[in-house]
Amino acid sequence: MPSFIHFGFLAVGLVVGLPILIHLMFRQRARTVSIGSVRFLQQVIRRHQRRRRVRQLLLLLLRCLAILLLVLLFARPYWDSRYRDSLEREVVVIVDRSASMATADARGTTSIGNAWRAAHKVMAGIDENVVVHLGLCDAAGVEALATATVTQVVPATSEAATDFGLALAWARDVLGASSRTDQRIVLITDLQRSGAGKTPLDGVSESLQVDIVDVGQAISQDLAVTSVGVLRSELRPQVPILLSVLVRNNGPALVEKVDLRLQLQGPVAVVESQRRIDVPAAGVTRVEWPLELIDEGIYQGHMEITNRDAAQWNNRRYLAFDARPPDRLLLVDGDEGRAVYGNETYYLEKALRLAPPPGVATARSFEIERLVWETGSGFPRLDGFQAIILCNVRRLRPVDIERLTAYASAGGQIWIFAGDKLEPESLDALTQAGLFPGRIARRPTTEHGRVTSWPKEHPALAPFADPQRGDLRRLDFHKTWPIDELAANAESLLLTGQHIVAAQRPLGSGRCIYFGWTADRDWTDWPQSRLYVPLVRQFAAYLTGQLADRPKVQQVLVERAGQQTGLEQQAEQVIVTNADANEMVSDRLTEEQFRDMMGLSALELSSEEKAARADLALPPNMSRPDEIWTSVLWILLAVLAVETLLASRVHA
Repeated sequence: MPSFIHFGFLAVGLVVGLPILIHLMFRQRARTVSIGSVRFLQQVIRRHQRRRRVRQLLLLLLRCLAILLLVLLFARPYWDSRYRDSLEREVVVIVDRSASMATADARGTTSIGNAWRAAHKVMAGIDENVVVHLGLCDAAGVEALATATVTQVVPATSEAATDFGLALAWARDVLGASSRTDQRIVLITDLQRSGAGKTPLDGVSESLQVDIVDVGQAISQDLAVTSVGVLRSELRPQVPILLSVLVRNNGPALVEKVDLRLQLQGPVAVVESQRRIDVPAAGVTRVEWPLELIDEGIYQGHMEITNRDAAQWNNRRYLAFDARPPDRLLLVDGDEGRAVYGNETYYLEKALRLAPPPGVATARSFEIERLVWETGSGFPRLDGFQAIILCNVRRLRPVDIERLTAYASAGGQIWIFAGDKLEPESLDALTQAGLFPGRIARRPTTEHGRVTSWPKEHPALAPFADPQRGDLRRLDFHKTWPIDELAANAESLLLTGQHIVAAQRPLGSGRCIYFGWTADRDWTDWPQSRLYVPLVRQFAAYLTGQLADRPKVQQVLVERAGQQTGLEQQAEQVIVTNADANEMVSDRLTEEQFRDMMGLSALELSSEEKAARADLALPPNMSRPDEIWTSVLWILLAVLAVETLLASRVHA
């Protein structure tokens, strides 16, 4: 139906009465004149007057019509097809509520506040016959809301990251269930770059209109603690616990004297520490933070920036770690060499002394103590060691076997390597004591062999089920001392053909593992292969319980609705929940970049036309594409032409 841009001009249409008034005031009045016989002349005059009245009436109507058309021309009529279109239109309005939307400008206005007002403005201009859906989105999902809530209080932001693909996929699915032909998505967001490319977006029709309302705002200063890592968590004398802190500056200028504060609740007392740093413009500062701790246990707390800035939500990051001493291992060297590299335990010691990878706080190292068996007087006190590794030890006295039995019954771990000095009588004594995995052969075999099979579900051997992580079939031996018969509760670990060259036996809460070859290169080239270090450390971790340990600290990101950052105690675990560090990077997209990354069709409408599609207020002096003023103008010109022609005939 027709409508008008300037309704006020329609009041000017009242001047249409002016031509009528003029017509009535100045119409010609005939005077009566008595003359002679004019019977035939009167007939002519009456016919002429009837034609003249018709022409004058038609002229009056044309002039009134001209005035009305002129008023319409200034009122700027257009065909309002919203009612018809609204019956076929369905709109999904999505408001981004991710953590970055909590960013505020200098006046304290947040992006989520701007987004909510924009959503209210969009929905206020939509016809009542349009089907409208409203949703709040972040990486944890989309929460559908009743459209009436847009008039209520501004919703709170979540602590989840941005995920545009997830939001648009939800809108796509909602519109996919509709039979209406005119479908559109309105996404109101700050266009955070980290939100693009997370969830793949497919199945979006090119005809589907996606309008972007950018409510992001420029910030003068925004600092964020993007990472707090634990580089070293082992308690060693004179070696501090070491943290690594990353502080990012999203602002355009250098920020000096940034106050960082660490607060941890330890097993005994609260630990607090402060430092002051400088962070370059649009850059990152890495800080190594040593802590002198002596108490073993869980430390949990947070690192925060105390400076005020545009985004307070990213100024704090939570952390927790388990501080404990390294596992102590006793290496018993049964064949000391003339030089260090000739010792029986040389390669073993080198492999076990390797430090864990930097930043992997859960990977613990080992504290090694070496004992030369032939020159010593037997075992020292054993209760402080998590495992004892016997390497080519010739003879064990009854007192030594008694001490090993007591050690194993208390949960100790024993690892035995074969060698030329090994005596079967000592191992038989261990077997009788219930320590050794079985009855050893009377003499070593010099048959060349390779590992042919192993239990792939064994905790220490499970990683080698994938040959890309190390193929155990590459273990090559030119001499081994196999086990002839396994004990009743023992199990084989490695076989070369029919020979059992490695086995284990449980000893209550402890265990004994036997390797039928040397720890050095005497019987094998194993120490020269890439399998040596991972296999040795894997079994050492297995013996010390590291593989079976449930991590006491678990790091997670906010990834579900309602989840919040912080620390939570669950049974014997501390759950550390933080926001996604990518969300803390204030890097925004242009609308063109966003459409390109999300695979959306390019926007061909101008900004004014896009505002009109969103039913927002039109800018002043803007010409609508559906105006009909040109038609009105041509009709007016035609009426004026006819009026001019008719007026000349009436007054002739």
